[in-house]
Amino acid sequence: AEAMQRALSRDVLNALIYRAAGTVEYAARRFEASIPPLRKALRMNPRMSRAHAMIGDALANLGKLAEARGEYTAEPVPDFHLAGLAIVEHRSGNHGAARAAMDRMLAELGDSVLYQQAQVLAQWGELDTAMARLLEAREAGDSGLIYARNDPFLDPLRGDKRMVALLAGLGFDH
Repeated sequence: AEAMQRALSRDVLNALIYRAAGTVEYAARRFEASIPPLRKALRMNPRMSRAHAMIGDALANLGKLAEARGEYTAEPVPDFHLAGLAIVEHRSGNHGAARAAMDRMLAELGDSVLYQQAQVLAQWGELDTAMARLLEAREAGDSGLIYARNDPFLDPLRGDKRMVALLAGLGFDH
C-alpha cells in the first residue's frame, strides 16, 4: 500500500496507476476503498478497460447489486461485462438474465474465458463445474489465474482440496 501511494504521488496523470491502486484495494478485500481510485481512473480515461467491471465487482461484494449492474453494463470489455452481469443477475434472482449473459459469454468468447466461467459457476453454486473450468484454465495457461488466490468470486471453492492443490501448483500459499 505504501509503494502504491508513492506511485500515485509521482505519476498523478497516469490513469493506469489509479486503476492499479483500485486493484490492490480490491485484492485486499477493501471493496469500498477500491472504488475512488477506479472512479478517478475513469474520469481521466472514460474508455479505460476493466475499471467499470472492477467497480462492479466491488459493489457486488458490498451487496449493491443495482449499482453493480450499471457498472457491468458500462464495461467495454465483453468478458468482464458478461461475467459480471451473469453474477449480479443471479444474485438478484434474475436467473434468466444471468443465464443469457453466461450463454452469450460462452457463444462469443468460449474457452478464451475459462477463468470468468469458473467465477460465474462458483457464484451460481455449480462448484464441480467451476473447479473443472479452473483446471482447464490452468491447462490453457489462462492469465486470469493470477487473481485466483484473492478472488472473492472463487470463495465458494476455498474448501475444495482441488482448489488448494491448484493454488499451490500456481505458487500461492493457501
